[in-house]
Amino acid sequence: MVLYLFSKEEVIRFVNDINDTNPIHRENPYVVPGCMILETMWDFWNISKSALQMAIYFHAPVIADDKVTLVEYPEDAHVEGYIGDTCWLFRLRFW
Repeated sequence: MVLYLFSKEEVIRFVNDINDTNPIHRENPYVVPGCMILETMWDFWNISKSALQMAIYFHAPVIADDKVTLVEYPEDAHVEGYIGDTCWLFRLRFW
């Protein structure tokens, strides 16, 4: 298990870098862009493994400054993100 936090400052920097003008990423509650999650999770997974592709399925929005718990399931190459024990945010599959 790994804890990860997407800070408000990181979200703003990311959307500025990619010229994303969607207000849900620039105003409270600062929803973390899906592309930012994809990029971060790709880097997280490929530090120790080699994947060629991945897919993400969102179940709830990730909000800036929420502590996201990443649970890795290497036996079937996927990662799940949660807030607390109950709020399932996303599931990633790698292959």
